[in-house]
Amino acid sequence: MQFALRKGLAAVACAATLVVSTTDASNAAGSKIMHLPTGSLKHDYVVGKNQVLRVNQKVMLGKRRVTLQGGKLDLIGRIDIPTGGTLVVNGGELKGKGSIVVHPGGLLRFTGNLKKSLSGVQILNAGVIQWGGTGAILCRNGTSVKNTGTIYLSNGSGSNSKYPATTATFLNRGFLIDISRGRGATIHGNVMNYGTIKVNEANCEGGLGAIPTPTLITIIGTFGSSTGTFQTTIRSDYYGQLYITGAANINGGTMAYVLSPTSYVPPNANYYDVINAGSIGGSPGDFTTFTPSPFLFAHQKVTSGGRTKYQLYSYN
Repeated sequence: MQFALRKGLAAVACAATLVVSTTDASNAAGSKIMHLPTGSLKHDYVVGKNQVLRVNQKVMLGKRRVTLQGGKLDLIGRIDIPTGGTLVVNGGELKGKGSIVVHPGGLLRFTGNLKKSLSGVQILNAGVIQWGGTGAILCRNGTSVKNTGTIYLSNGSGSNSKYPATTATFLNRGFLIDISRGRGATIHGNVMNYGTIKVNEANCEGGLGAIPTPTLITIIGTFGSSTGTFQTTIRSDYYGQLYITGAANINGGTMAYVLSPTSYVPPNANYYDVINAGSIGGSPGDFTTFTPSPFLFAHQKVTSGGRTKYQLYSYN
């Protein structure tokens, strides 16, 4: 197995960036493949277009960085991202039945304007995932994300809406936080929440009209919650909404709302569609509404236009 170094970097330098350069006849013409070495990495890696980085066993990133720049990560084994380690996906495909384990202090970052595809990959996050960029993030073929850490969502509402519903699953026991600053964020798959989902965490500016404009987390799939918390930030111009293309099944948990600024008093009889789904199983009473005061909002479930909405409405 041979590899090439980026121009200007010495082969003996631990900080060298390695790029795939070995042609594999079993791949499509012009494609290149490299096997990621087992154990702790001593170099950074960049995987460009028509290039493949293969992981057969367990690989520890250490404090190294692997960047998928339009190529393919063929994941048969497991990648561990410990404290200081980073896997960056600017574009390309993560494919295989292997797993990516993000430990506390580790970072998995989706960014850039290129399409990104996850096919069959299992992601276990106890660190940080930045689910961002303007390019579509397509999850399919049994991809799953299990989160006990924090996922920051900022990839743009509807960025992958051209793809059909898939079998991808998201199990949240940590934090899903929308920081999209008004653009909204998209999760392509079925979501089960036992942790905390926060929409409009960035306290967006903009928007006009007596009824604020919703900032969305869009779930292209279904949603379930039993012990989790859904938190929406309400301003004069924006409020957070969970928009679900399929069904929502709510069997308990907490509905939290935060006013921004805390002195803001919503006008009397304003309605906020904080959950908008194809259907909602469960009753409004299944959510316990709190903070900053249980007397500022009432809540109800209404159906209109073929959609079911869980509404908060203000009175004073």
